[in-house]
Amino acid sequence: MKIYLYFFALVLSSFLLSSCKNTTDSSSGTPASATKQDLFPLSVGNHWTYHTKGYDLNTIDTTYTILIANEETYQGHDAFAYTASNYWNDGIYYRSNSDIYNVVSTTSTFLLRYPMSVGASIVVLDTVYSNGQFNKLTFILKDSNEAVLVPAGTFICYHYDQVQVDGTPSMIDTNTKSFFYSPGVGLVQQKNYQKSYSMKTTNLEQAYELVNYQVSK
Repeated sequence: MKIYLYFFALVLSSFLLSSCKNTTDSSSGTPASATKQDLFPLSVGNHWTYHTKGYDLNTIDTTYTILIANEETYQGHDAFAYTASNYWNDGIYYRSNSDIYNVVSTTSTFLLRYPMSVGASIVVLDTVYSNGQFNKLTFILKDSNEAVLVPAGTFICYHYDQVQVDGTPSMIDTNTKSFFYSPGVGLVQQKNYQKSYSMKTTNLEQAYELVNYQVSK
């Protein structure tokens, strides 16, 4: 059975947003200065190879490649189909205004908004259920000039955090995914952190690092 990747096909199933409401913004800070295509270069033939490693009870330790295979349309949007090696699922990336989404099977997942200002936030999901449980997902641009070292080299990156808070008022779990995009390259690194209501510290669960890439804007 294939493993479902949440982002960049990296992107794991915990943040699937098929029931999202419209996003809302809170903008402040210093405007960033790249382009959406710079941060997420979508052209046929572009490919990225990542090493991913799990921590604690997560024993995954493998390498996989994402390849942009062809250009198409998805529900009226410009889209790019990708293939993924080593049991990751194939899918589609598509652009909608300032946003980029990932589609695996029939599920569309928010990935990225650009432009944003440093400190700006987007509420991607905000749901309260009848039993008192809640689920809120917020996307934040933390920095636009952060140096990140990975096997492929050192890159100056835009740092986004995607923070999911869910549970009940007395039992809150917090999952944070940190994404680092370098203009002209794409996703350089991703780190997934978890803090459950029973944990006193935030633990690194899984990391993804760029090993090599080929990009043509």
